[in-house]
Amino acid sequence: SKCKKALKSISTAPAHYSLTLGTGGDSTCYLLSINDDRIASFSRAPHSTEDVNFAVGWALMERAGKGGGDCIAIDCHNCETGDVDYIEPGSPVAFEMLDALDSALGQGGFMGQMRAGWASACPLHISGVASGGIKAACFESLDKKPIFYILLDSNGILNPVRERIVSLVRKLFPKAQMIEIFTSDPHELNAVKGVFNPAGEHDSKLLEQEILALAQKAHDLLSPCEFGMKKERIRIKVLGPYQSTEIISTINAVFSLLKFAIPIILIAAVLAILWLLGKI
Repeated sequence: SKCKKALKSISTAPAHYSLTLGTGGDSTCYLLSINDDRIASFSRAPHSTEDVNFAVGWALMERAGKGGGDCIAIDCHNCETGDVDYIEPGSPVAFEMLDALDSALGQGGFMGQMRAGWASACPLHISGVASGGIKAACFESLDKKPIFYILLDSNGILNPVRERIVSLVRKLFPKAQMIEIFTSDPHELNAVKGVFNPAGEHDSKLLEQEILALAQKAHDLLSPCEFGMKKERIRIKVLGPYQSTEIISTINAVFSLLKFAIPIILIAAVLAILWLLGKI
């Protein structure tokens, strides 16, 4: 319902864009400016890229939106190493992301007229790809330097696989200004063995072929476009740190009561058995 509300109220205009790249420590920021709005994407590959705290994301959006217009911040979540190190407020990585954003904001970019193309597929036969499938978006201006955003509905992607895909797409489009992989981290494919199950872990060749075909299709469908951005707030309930603490406290309380209840139950059971034996 929020998406429908946003689509009804959104206003679009012929799209002009620029792309700037900023770095800070191990963090990279791809800042796509379209008209007055900005889309800031962050990656730490080849280092582990994990979930970003809401406060950090909010600070990034506020910083990027200071020049006017609106902004969204995206965690590429594109490097699965097996390490789970969340990006919390005050952490070194959070400051690196801010530095990367400032670096990207400090660079001027040529605003060219945008052409855009999209392509998608749902190859459920490829391991690590959930029901959302794979989507590829291509943006290009008159300079013929395309930008590729490739989104996998996956819990993550192994960095060697990510690097090979980027390399193959670049071989197909040597003038590409940016090629990056994103994953949605849906946890739809969680298994007993763990929550990672990254895309391309078992059949990277199939994944590469599918992405190359989608990138080519997206580029073939390039056409002039209009752009608009609208954000809506959504209230959702999540199992966060506070709920986890409450669950642990409840379990501890139950076990504390059981320490007293279990001996009483055992004594009552023994007495009941003795009483029954006496009746027999």
